Amino acid sequence: MKNILVIQDKGDIWIITGTTVQTDDYVVDPEMVRELPIDAEGREMFEHIKSRLPIAVLQYSKEVSGNLIKEDLIEVEYNQLELKRANTIHKARTYVSTRLNIVSVFDIFDYIMASNVLASAGHFISGANRREKYLEIIDTGEIELIDALESYLNSIDKLTVLQGWYKQYREFEKNIHNANTVEDMDELYRVFVQIFN
Repeated sequence: MKNILVIQDKGDIWIITGTTVQTDDYVVDPEMVRELPIDAEGREMFEHIKSRLPIAVLQYSKEVSGNLIKEDLIEVEYNQLELKRANTIHKARTYVSTRLNIVSVFDIFDYIMASNVLASAGHFISGANRREKYLEIIDTGEIELIDALESYLNSIDKLTVLQGWYKQYREFEKNIHNANTVEDMDELYRVFVQIFN
């Protein structure tokens, strides 16, 4: 278990948009986080940041190296609407991340390998020729190609679901940036999470 700060790149500074605890089941994008040490000082820092985020924007210079300490943090008065916007995006990103576990690295690997086997045999599947290519591959009677097609179809189903969620998340994020009230953001989030039920 790791104490994690969720961060956003803002030129010369990092803005801390949230805190989370990373477990084996919940893996965070390594380019959007900073891990805090799990010693007493690290835990104290984590709790301090967690307590300040509801009322202030916390940021620190990219020049800061080593363990983050309180003196490194710059507190900026935060417009309540902007705070709600950042928190809602963080909450949605966390919600989606926990559901992305249905697609594993093996599914992606299966898709790539199956596509390569089919392509090397001259079978390039596109949206326009999908049906005829499936039949053409089956009609070859070649076990390797038929197995590759089966792997391709199984993995593409999972990846298509993931692609749909990604598009929904990006649309949600855009709508949150355009929202003018806290109530609008709450409604957008309520509708967004229903996609996954």
